[in-house]
Amino acid sequence: MISKRLLTATLLTLCTSLSFAQNPNLDFKYAIKVSNMATLEKRVFLTRHSDSFVTISRDNDLKIFNPTIAFQIKNKKQNVHEIELTSLELQREKNSTIYYRDNLGELQKLQTLAGATFINTSIAFRYEYIINFAKKQNSRFMPSLGLALMPYYQRTKMVPELSVYYPETRTYLGVRGFLTPHVSYLISKRLSADVNIPVCVTDTYSEIFRTSNPSLPAAAQKNTHTDMITMPKFFSVRAGLRVTI
Repeated sequence: MISKRLLTATLLTLCTSLSFAQNPNLDFKYAIKVSNMATLEKRVFLTRHSDSFVTISRDNDLKIFNPTIAFQIKNKKQNVHEIELTSLELQREKNSTIYYRDNLGELQKLQTLAGATFINTSIAFRYEYIINFAKKQNSRFMPSLGLALMPYYQRTKMVPELSVYYPETRTYLGVRGFLTPHVSYLISKRLSADVNIPVCVTDTYSEIFRTSNPSLPAAAQKNTHTDMITMPKFFSVRAGLRVTI
């Protein structure tokens, strides 16, 4: 009888402790996460120069260093809402090729052969709902899966140096969808590391191309293309640190 009572008490104690156990990664309500996201994006550009001629350009954009900052809120289900500033860029670049004459060591400018000014603007936000697993395990590791949407805006304006070319502007406005497996590791009570691989599953966007080429009809100086791509060629990996508030 004593053995049965002891066994019953032990089982009740164990069940109670398990029911209240929680992964230490979840001991927070609010948190701030700072990450670096490396990305590789492949795109194809089609530019119409006249009614009969077009050019096709292929762009491979690799970014090794792209810091991001995010704010997290944990809900009652022990999952996390995350809002991230993913990209914020304003860049102006000017290049030119100039033909000079060397007159006894003194350079005399003769002609500009090529050149242009490029103005790049990029901004993107990401909302992610992170579903945590192993919530009841007393482990420093925490696997999770994120479901994310990332609205983005990208604009590139080209102003040529030579009058035989014309200013062009290319704008992207869209939303990307991601599935993101995470692995978090608790370093200390308030600090944890997070490594994740955002997998881009959809990209819905509008591409707007404008040119000031007067030889084209007014309707042809602006082209708009809207598309939805499944599994686009957008690859990324992200690693960061989270501090609970």
